[in-house]
Amino acid sequence: MKMGSISKLVLQGFGILVIFTSCSRSSTSEIDDAVQKGDLAKVEAMLKADPDLISSRAQDSDPYTPDYGGWTPLHYAAAYGRNDIVQLLLADKADINNVSDHYETPLSIAADRGQLGLVQLLLASNAQVSPVSVKIDVPLVNAAIQGHKEIVQMLLAKHADVNAKDYWGCPAIDGAIVGGHFDVVKLLLASNANVNVSNDAGETPLHCAVESSYTNITILLLQHRADIGARDTNGETPLFLAASTGHKGGVEALLSDHVDVNAMDNKGRTPLRIAEINGHNEVAELLRKYGGRE
Repeated sequence: MKMGSISKLVLQGFGILVIFTSCSRSSTSEIDDAVQKGDLAKVEAMLKADPDLISSRAQDSDPYTPDYGGWTPLHYAAAYGRNDIVQLLLADKADINNVSDHYETPLSIAADRGQLGLVQLLLASNAQVSPVSVKIDVPLVNAAIQGHKEIVQMLLAKHADVNAKDYWGCPAIDGAIVGGHFDVVKLLLASNANVNVSNDAGETPLHCAVESSYTNITILLLQHRADIGARDTNGETPLFLAASTGHKGGVEALLSDHVDVNAMDNKGRTPLRIAEINGHNEVAELLRKYGGRE
């Protein structure tokens, strides 16, 4: 088999026909490089000469396509904001929902990178908004983590699942909270995000808010009736995490909402004990004032 050619291996057995299509690394790298540079004419010429390049996949070890395993030309075009190349690739029947080796789709990449125009284009071309598998990146989570409010609005308008979790078990509201994106958190709550959804560690949005030391988001969640007594897999309520990080504003907000100041975690420790262990004397004194015990 010559370099630069397309090889097709057909295996038939047990009534199954499997077709493997591969492009040489050099041609794959060349078209990916052209996409990144926005060289529409070159991309068009390469596809005309070799139509199978449209589904070629970059390799992690490919020196010309650093660490983007399994990206197709469409993934690159989405990442680099090449609207004209995206239109060309879609017209040539590129798989709009192709999943990379790292679970990314063109839409999830565009959402992550804030490519507003490309998100619009992909959605108009019927890109899958909510993944059908936990092994696929969630565009809404990506946009929320980065604080891309307009993209979050677009995805919700297309009926994205507001409570969908990524493969790390993180829902969009957690991502927005950790990033400190108050307006995005507010938007998600207004769109019926579950204020008490738990991630794989059993943490709720309120856990995330106090652990990240965002008092304004903590108060917002409490206004939406977040469960102040929710426990993570360590048996810790949000007050434990606020005490652990020394987040005085979060502690004050929780105490004002009548949290159980002497709840115990799985090791029998109280929030006051946690504050003392971590040297947060001001928080410890505040907990004592509200009846906290070791």
